[in-house]
Amino acid sequence: MKNFFVLIALFPIIFFSSCSQKNPPENVKKEFSQKFADAKAVKWDSEEANEWEAEFIINGKEMSACFDNTGKWLETEAEVSAEELPSAVTNTLKSEFPGFETGESSTIENPEMKGFEIALKNKEKEMTVIISTEGTVLKKESSDKKKEEAVSEKKEKEENESDEAGEKKELKEKGEGEELKEADEKGELKEVSEKEELKVPEKFLTTFNQKFPGATEVKWGSESESEWEAEFTMNGKKMSASFDVSPVWTCTETVITEKELPAVVLNTLNTEFAGFTKSLIEIYETPEIKGFEIGLKNGEKSVEVVIDNTGKVIKKAGVVKEENEKEEQEKEELK
Repeated sequence: MKNFFVLIALFPIIFFSSCSQKNPPENVKKEFSQKFADAKAVKWDSEEANEWEAEFIINGKEMSACFDNTGKWLETEAEVSAEELPSAVTNTLKSEFPGFETGESSTIENPEMKGFEIALKNKEKEMTVIISTEGTVLKKESSDKKKEEAVSEKKEKEENESDEAGEKKELKEKGEGEELKEADEKGELKEVSEKEELKVPEKFLTTFNQKFPGATEVKWGSESESEWEAEFTMNGKKMSASFDVSPVWTCTETVITEKELPAVVLNTLNTEFAGFTKSLIEIYETPEIKGFEIGLKNGEKSVEVVIDNTGKVIKKAGVVKEENEKEEQEKEELK
């Protein structure tokens, strides 16, 4: 469930919906269905005019595949753990990239090659390598981590100084010199942005009201004029719903308590995620699937899973937070 804010005039806030989808041509959908017949939880997107990407799950694995507008398959990627890398690949990593830590890894396959894409990093550099199944390095892209962080830090500082100068100028132009002086003395600036209500197209409101009659406390957010998401209360439950350009409903999330989880889902959590504590729990529903989305945490590792009504894990995403000490050490090295 996402947090919603009204738009600010000077700095408009754009809302992103995890449930929004785009619709590829029918020939692309057909080729995808033939090549990935067992795919579940399919989400489409298009970053280029002539290319479509599908994100989906097969046998519990998160995957993505790209097609052009004619339906021709271009590439497939699938997440893998470091333990799943073949020995030929791990031997290459040890011999050619000593001292590097292995990060996110995935299989990569296209009509010309098949191998593994692996993120590597040490204190000095970050790089991405593509290694064939036989252990040959096919591609290597590296960056100087320290220089990039220094440039990013400098840019952020300049932007902050520019924003502060802009706010001071605006206060002066509005005849609020005394408030500016007082803010400067306190070391802070007064926020003067005016808030505007988000105007939702009537067709989205009609579709929403038809699907969720009786909804109250409705707040709308939008990634674009064609993709909208509403957060609301219904029957005492906090909910959110997403709609595409048609407008067609694409996803609903409903906040529930642990006591409302079915026994089969609890059994899966207790067996496959032993030692994790539960945080946000939601009923997760799209036109293709219905299940439960659960946030889990164990120490510094956070995991988000989607489990269907039979207790099967159909989606899993994990994030390991960097240690604060390591971040501080890297900052010190830049000084």
